[in-house]
Amino acid sequence: MPVITRRVAQEFRAGGAPERRSQVVIQSAALSPAVVTCVAMSTQTHGAGPAATLRPRCSLLLVHGTADEVLSDACSRAVYRPATELKKLLLKDGAHHDLDEWADELPGILRQWLRDALVLGGPPHP
Repeated sequence: MPVITRRVAQEFRAGGAPERRSQVVIQSAALSPAVVTCVAMSTQTHGAGPAATLRPRCSLLLVHGTADEVLSDACSRAVYRPATELKKLLLKDGAHHDLDEWADELPGILRQWLRDALVLGGPPHP
């Protein structure tokens, strides 16, 4: 039986205050040495400072819509800037806070990111 030694901190859109989920997932990734990649969607800046401390152990993927009416995509841009490599910022033109406009493509993008991070033995390259 395989032993899972690599973990992912990923935000899932099920319950909780939407504006707080991204900060919690980034803080959790920073605190757990087993986490090798972190995925945050529609990120806020408050509480996201630990994103700058994730590397070299943990990669960071930020996903945001440019038409977000709750949190501007400037929030994800601000979290991205001080974060060290490996990091990636994906912006979807016209997508709102819930990212429904990205519903067809985003699951495949996330699967590939996670597959690269977990199966291929290292964080994905930007």
